[in-house]
Amino acid sequence: MATRLQDTQDRLFWDRQDGAYFSTPVDAGHLLVRMKEDYDGAEPAANSVSAINLLRLWQLMEDDSWRARAGATFTALSGRMARSGTAVPQLVSALDFRQSAPKQIVIAGDPDASDTRVLLRVVHDRFLPNKVLALLDGGEGQAEMARLVPQLAGMTRRNGRATIYVCENYACQLPTNDPVVAARLLDGR
Repeated sequence: MATRLQDTQDRLFWDRQDGAYFSTPVDAGHLLVRMKEDYDGAEPAANSVSAINLLRLWQLMEDDSWRARAGATFTALSGRMARSGTAVPQLVSALDFRQSAPKQIVIAGDPDASDTRVLLRVVHDRFLPNKVLALLDGGEGQAEMARLVPQLAGMTRRNGRATIYVCENYACQLPTNDPVVAARLLDGR
């Protein structure tokens, strides 16, 4: 699960003193200096990807420690952003996510069912860079998610069909099975 991966990354690479992530693990004793990657070249830098992952975890889990760690990453790399924002576009995108009101989107449905795929397509057909999307399958994965995020427990299929919940600032619109209504909700209409 994402939280376990994030915990492992934090344990191995987090700079407790100055924030952001080193490129080498804490036990790499043979190095004179531990570097922090901060350039989004052909591939985004690990710190840029980590910042957006932390923010998405914060949005999903409502745990401010994730947001604080992302904030410490922004602070640690703020000099690079100030000098050359074009060198860190993924980090700037993560900062935009932090400053926005991201949508929390939950689809309850069988991942292989056509009605679920239709609702996923409605989401993916839109430019919604500041979103968190969760797919709840009604099985063990959903039970685990509900244990971590109790408000997800009640987000289930309605009338036996895939159902979408569109939320902002943790306030959800009425759930719907209708792709046309889902599109209107996602478009803010």
